Amino acid sequence: DNGAQKYQMKTEITAGVSSVNHMGVWQIDWERQNASGANTLDNGHIKSATVGGFNQYTFANYSAEPGAAEKTTLAKFSRTSSNAGFGRVQLTRSGTADPSNNGVENYTIAYNDTFVHIKEDDNGSLAESCSNHSSTVEQIFDWNLYDDTGTLVDLQSQIDFTTSGGFAGSLGSFTTYDANNDIVTGFWSWIENDNYPSTSSTITVDDSRLAGLQYDLTFTVASGGVTLDAVKDTSTGNNHVFDKPILFDTSNTTSQLSVVVQPMTDRNDSSVNLSKAHFTGDSMVYVGPGRLYGGPNGNQVNFADGTQLISANTADNATIHRGKTYFLKASFIENAPVRQTNLTNCLSLAAAMVNAASVTLPTNQDIVDNAPAETTKPIVAGAPLITDGALTPD
Repeated sequence: DNGAQKYQMKTEITAGVSSVNHMGVWQIDWERQNASGANTLDNGHIKSATVGGFNQYTFANYSAEPGAAEKTTLAKFSRTSSNAGFGRVQLTRSGTADPSNNGVENYTIAYNDTFVHIKEDDNGSLAESCSNHSSTVEQIFDWNLYDDTGTLVDLQSQIDFTTSGGFAGSLGSFTTYDANNDIVTGFWSWIENDNYPSTSSTITVDDSRLAGLQYDLTFTVASGGVTLDAVKDTSTGNNHVFDKPILFDTSNTTSQLSVVVQPMTDRNDSSVNLSKAHFTGDSMVYVGPGRLYGGPNGNQVNFADGTQLISANTADNATIHRGKTYFLKASFIENAPVRQTNLTNCLSLAAAMVNAASVTLPTNQDIVDNAPAETTKPIVAGAPLITDGALTPD
């Protein structure tokens, strides 16, 4: 109990690990109350049971975090051997926070010791994949840029912020031409769940990366939508000055791209080279730490750390950033199973996929029926016997 929110959890273990209980038999129930006392923030139930001589796992969770849509996740997985099994997952988003994201996603999954087969139905949009989970590749979503001295290029062309209501957001500036062909500056903005002001007003937001910095954002709300008219530094009241992003020209063919990007070798497989198809649009743009847009972000083919990028030697870049060589290093790495080019290696999982499709999921009632009851808080009279994973004898 931290004064504003209350956490309650109950854990019960009824059997240890054995030949049929590969992770034991147990149940965990939890709920998180908001300040008013209603159990609406995060409630869940997960348990392991023995079915058919192997473990079965059931999961049910409802969450409505501040600034996020209501989300219910229901899942059940059954093991058919020590290294194989199948299951089904259903994710439902609802509520008024982001109606465009409402809907139901269904996943049927089967796996063995090497491959995992996944069928996805996302509001009627169907997808299917086969992946080798015995090995992984690195997928990169965030990149840092360094100059030839090894110094991080710490631009602030984009501001990531948090509103007073806890919603995440981003903003930046751009230049365009008006009706008189004069260059004018405008601003773009994104706020989680479209939580913009309902009327024309100025709001104060906090910089998500640099503690203590605040910005005053002035919005105009009209029938045509919401526009961001001004960004001021709260501490001075002056208009915020954005750094100019660094642009890299990727509009050319693959052979010409190799002049801008060196080498074009995939980080996961040196025998594979990047091509024009791995780039989106005609340029890559670096706006600050972790933010490089237009490259093969999230693909299973991606830049190797240390890849050189040569910036465009044009007026699109600030003078100090024209025609310069920079170096890339991943700032966030995700290890993902190796996706197969077709479903052939997952054909042996066909029967398990049929079983997965017929799995009976838990319901919201599983959360309600297993809510942990609040009891008297235990009194801890002495120091804990286990500290940082080490047992301290009496």
